[in-house]
Order: sequence, then C-alpha cells, then structure tokens
Amino acid sequence: PPGSLALPSEELSPLGKWDEQLEATIIQALALREEIQASLAAADSSSWRATALFNRYWPKFGMQSSGSYRGQYQTQGLQGDNRRWDASLGISFNWMLFDGGIAAAEAERQRADERQFKDEASEKRLVISREVELSYANYLTSQLAVQSTQAQSQSARKAASAVQERFAVGVTSMADLVQALEQAIRAANIYATAILGYNSAVAELYRSSARWPEGTEPLLKQRALSLRKR
Repeated sequence: PPGSLALPSEELSPLGKWDEQLEATIIQALALREEIQASLAAADSSSWRATALFNRYWPKFGMQSSGSYRGQYQTQGLQGDNRRWDASLGISFNWMLFDGGIAAAEAERQRADERQFKDEASEKRLVISREVELSYANYLTSQLAVQSTQAQSQSARKAASAVQERFAVGVTSMADLVQALEQAIRAANIYATAILGYNSAVAELYRSSARWPEGTEPLLKQRALSLRKR
C-alpha cells in the first residue's frame, strides 16, 4: 500500500556453494551439455544414412520359406486318415550395378554432413570449456569479494554506531555523523553487490555444467509429469 515499505523476509546472504573442482566441472559439462549431444546425434544420423546409401551397391540376397499341414479324419462306418504336407523355399538375388552415381553422391554428402557436425561438436566443447572456466573464475573472485566487503561493511557499521554515540553526548558534529552514515550505507551497498555477484556465479556454474541444484530435480520431474498429462 502507499506509504509502506516492502522488506525481504530473509537476511541477505550468499546462496549455495560449489564443491566441485574445475576439472570435474568441465568433464561434467562436456558430458551433459545438450548442444554437444545434439551435434553428435546429428553426426551419427548422417553416418548411418551414408552407410545405408553405400549399401545399395552391394548385392542383396533373400530367402523365403513357407509350409502347411492338412489332416482329415472321417468315421461313417469307414475310417480314413488323409494327411498332407506342403512346403516351399525361395531364394532371391538383386544387384543394382549402376544408378548414375546418385546414391554415392548422396552418401558423400551425408559423410560431409557428419564431418561438419563433428566439427561443430568439437567447437562447442571448446566454447563450453571456456564458459566453465570463466564461471569458475568468477566464482572464486566473488568469494573473495564477499569476504572483503563483508568485513568492510561491518567495520563501517561499527564506526557509524560509535559516531552516533559521540554525537548523542555532543562530542562530534552533525557533519561527521552524516559522513559516517554515508560510508556505512556505501559499504553495505558494495557488500550487497558482492553477494549478488556470488549468487550469480554459483547459478552460472550450475547452468554451464548442466547440473541441477540440490532439491530441484523432484520439482522438474513433477513439472514434466504435469505437462505430459495435458
């Protein structure tokens, strides 16, 4: 409502912690990132299509067999038993000697697509490795920033409290009090920015490594299940 101020229910603090080393984080990212998996899947698909096209030039053999059995038994004063077996076996042979090179040309194009997709996967590996390295460096830097700015904020807050006490007994001036409060506010803002940078670095590590934060996978499965039911 007008005239009221909304405040957060929880105290400002760093959220989460990254326990994996850089090498392990890169390995996980390269194994799970969907961009790499998509390129490798496309390369495999092109490889299979090329193989199928080249196989058209090989002779094809086929075999087919069938069989049947008929039996009849009648009793009307006479008894008879009539049984008959029928069976057949067929062999086919087909060999396309020449098609103008159409299948071979298409197969070569699929091979080229396979190489292209593999090159894309290799390039994405480098890009993703770089992303993880930058995220990890930001995480380490933000850790130091949080520790440093937290100490500065606490020191500035204590200094402002001391100036307030001296101002209350008339020892210091209003200008000194205002300056101390401004320094405390500035230090608090810098500390808040450092925490934001830390939380963003942790979130970026989760994203770049394709790792789900603790406790989020059940929510993801629940959401996926609700989407399937629609």
